[in-house]
Amino acid sequence: MAALCSSSGGSKEGCERFSVRYVRWIHKRRYAVAAGWLAFCAVMSYFATDFISKTDNSFNAEPGTKVAKAIDVMGDHFPSLTHATNLVVYFEAKTPILDDGSVKQFDEVLRAQLNASYSPVFMPQYNSYWTMVNETHSEAQARKYFVSPNGLTTFIAITINVMSTDPKAMDCADAVQDAVDAWSFEGVEVTCLGLPSIVKTLIKSTEANMGTVDAVSIPLALVTLMWILKSARLLIIPLANMGLTAASSFGVMSVLAGFMSVNTIAPSLMMTILVAMSIDYNLFLLTRYRQELLAVPDDVKISPTGSSDLPQWRLCVISTVIDTAGQTITVSALTLGVCFLGLLMFPMSLIQSIGLANALTIVMTLLVNISVTPTLLLIFPAFFEKCVHAAPPSGYLPVAAAAPGEAGLGINCADEAGEEGRGFPSGKEGAGGGAGGAAEAKFDDRPANTGEAVRSVRNGGSAAAGGHPDDTPPARDLAAADKGAPPGEHRNLWWRVASFTMAWPYNAAVAVAIVVFVLPCCFFAFNGHYTDSMELFLPRGASVTRAYVSMADQFGLGSIYPTTALIVLRDVSPWGSVDHPEFYKGAAKFAYALIQNVEYMDNSSVASTVFADGRPVPYAVVLACRALMVDPAACAGSNESAACRDCFGVLFAEKMFTSADRRAVLLNLSPKVDPLGEKGAAMRRSMLDVADRHADALNSDIYYTGYNPITWDTMWFILDLLPMMIVVEGTVVFVILAVVFRSIVIPLRSVATIMITISWTFGLSDLVYEHDLLGWTHVHAFASVGAIVWTNVIVLFSMIVGIGLDYDIFLLTRVKEFYQESLVEDPLVQEPERTLVAVHKGLRDTGHVITAAGLIMAMAFSGLFFSDIPTVNQMGFYLVFSVLFDTLVVRSLLVPAVMSLLGKWNWWPRAELSACFSSNGYTALTSMEGIRR
Repeated sequence: MAALCSSSGGSKEGCERFSVRYVRWIHKRRYAVAAGWLAFCAVMSYFATDFISKTDNSFNAEPGTKVAKAIDVMGDHFPSLTHATNLVVYFEAKTPILDDGSVKQFDEVLRAQLNASYSPVFMPQYNSYWTMVNETHSEAQARKYFVSPNGLTTFIAITINVMSTDPKAMDCADAVQDAVDAWSFEGVEVTCLGLPSIVKTLIKSTEANMGTVDAVSIPLALVTLMWILKSARLLIIPLANMGLTAASSFGVMSVLAGFMSVNTIAPSLMMTILVAMSIDYNLFLLTRYRQELLAVPDDVKISPTGSSDLPQWRLCVISTVIDTAGQTITVSALTLGVCFLGLLMFPMSLIQSIGLANALTIVMTLLVNISVTPTLLLIFPAFFEKCVHAAPPSGYLPVAAAAPGEAGLGINCADEAGEEGRGFPSGKEGAGGGAGGAAEAKFDDRPANTGEAVRSVRNGGSAAAGGHPDDTPPARDLAAADKGAPPGEHRNLWWRVASFTMAWPYNAAVAVAIVVFVLPCCFFAFNGHYTDSMELFLPRGASVTRAYVSMADQFGLGSIYPTTALIVLRDVSPWGSVDHPEFYKGAAKFAYALIQNVEYMDNSSVASTVFADGRPVPYAVVLACRALMVDPAACAGSNESAACRDCFGVLFAEKMFTSADRRAVLLNLSPKVDPLGEKGAAMRRSMLDVADRHADALNSDIYYTGYNPITWDTMWFILDLLPMMIVVEGTVVFVILAVVFRSIVIPLRSVATIMITISWTFGLSDLVYEHDLLGWTHVHAFASVGAIVWTNVIVLFSMIVGIGLDYDIFLLTRVKEFYQESLVEDPLVQEPERTLVAVHKGLRDTGHVITAAGLIMAMAFSGLFFSDIPTVNQMGFYLVFSVLFDTLVVRSLLVPAVMSLLGKWNWWPRAELSACFSSNGYTALTSMEGIRR
């Protein structure tokens, strides 16, 4: 057993009482538990089917940011544009686009349909080449804004006054898409863009990618799990658990998605975590289950112990699994859940939704595994127990039936005063009689226990080793100390790894080498450039992605999600309104300063009533145009002149860009590169700097609104909170581990080693995706995009912390088991030998499981490499390489090396752990009062 209870004030019955009572409770209600889970998941499956369709990929401005203030001010002066979202219909042809009459006809029909369906308040603007010609009477001006330089492309921009994630926006996008699908275009490729349409594309791609990821990762993970368990029938349990977890977690999140925004990436992350952690937790539970079955002699299995439907030995086996592996996965899941819930501290609904979704998935995975696994083992015991066909290991004596009258007795702590009935390691199998017969132990010349081995080595041979401190025995000391292990177990690969990494001076060399290896990555870990480019969220090679890139090249992405500069006169302004020559002059200087100081902006990047065609619009021109248009006949029919056409354009711009209260003016900004890409941060800072320098001269406040400023301000706001999140999660991890292991040094060491994993992973990812470290591979999943997707840094930090803790807890729990067991079996052993041998045995017994778990999780995460969404590929890289590095390097090499260097200080401030007996399961039941020969 592995009940980690304190000896002070604890009774013998208390050590395993909960696990035994829990197994008995499950056994009595096993059919009800199974039926309950099936009913719950059947209901949740109904909701889970439309979960993905409820997700989105946008967010609102965070309160307190500059752009949040800008949105409020925009609502005061331009109420119809407060939540402006653009729907775009993009046309591409191989011949001049204006020669195709079907595009013009479609424009007229679409405009009529939308005007009939939506009010001007909901759809304040509908702009295209043909509408601008009608408004400005100038084909040249309309061509400049709506036709590409090569004449082959054009677009329609529809502005609606709702957020892009609003259901009304989605309905309008559907109406536009239906109109496109119903129209017959010849030689023209038509694509619906804009945020609502892009979000719909993301949802469809996510659904397809989840199928691809699952088809790749689940079979690989299951094959590896079957190889570790050496049984195909045990795979039924993880498959059932995954199905129940998926239905329940997706169903619950679907319900929550009706009340909150859920990020489009959340379903992919949930499925990846679900597969990885389900298989991980099943690996921990079922490997321990198989180990305990192997330790039960055949004569005990057929003996009439306990009740007829729950024999004593079966109770012991399953309760031991709950005590050991069950405790491990519980602590792991709680720690992971807390780490994911740490994302709730970020005041951004879509990041919070990812944290909540992942935490919910972890909790559901724990609940299913800790309840359904023992339920299935108790409903179908004979079926699953056939996974073990071999006799018990030769190093353990068989155990006969329990004494009459003791059937069903609970598992107790061992009697430390005597060793009557204890099964000692043996070189040969003991010969046992029938039930109640005696078993004769035959011993070879190996030390009977670890204590004798350590003392014999230190007394007889350690002096010859030389060159190492007393606290760290050399490798051969540890080998001899572990000589009492069962044959075939102590000389596996991880026994040899532990012997090397824990011996002086190799332990110090290993620790230093790993730190030196990681150090270069630390310089790149948190110093990279960040991006939120929409192109990285679009499926690679899809028609919408190609159209998106084409439109960005021809018109700039401002046409899809423009940035708007809002100039608002202050109350103390001497001008009273924007209708003043000095205001026009100052606003034109501001526009010109943007062009001069902001990279990737030129004369065509700014459109406003104060600045057009790359030059200022004097207020005198506006006054002249107003005077000219006083008489409508002055510019009608044959009287229309060039001056009239210019005035049509001037007054059209004034109507679009000047507020009704004459206190504010808009500037539409369309840079030539993606404003959310890796160059966007510098552009945003330059824009803010220009605004600060010109605000006082204009007697105005200058704001930036639109999707781009919202994204950048939110990004900076969230990234500024990252150091606080690191401190908070580090503190939470420290507290949890300090409570579980009652030590200060262990959690400090754990936090430090996890940060090594994070530094290496984040630094390597920056080298790959910003500096093109793996560009020579020509693999799409490793292709450089010039920056790191900023949401990955926030979301994956918590995930990697949780993953590192998962394996650390598994190793430390086993080390603690061996340590506490040695306090009873080898009370004369002193520190630091007791700790060193416990760590050595812990790595020997868990090394292969941790490695297998890491490989399984890496396989599950590697499915993300097969996604056609670059952001998902980047996530996969973070997760796969963090898991591999943590399992193969940190947990297997660095942690044992550091613990061997610390020695007895691992348990500080306590001198040693409690002495409550903690066995390796059924293999030590012969030392208990519950089952005797």
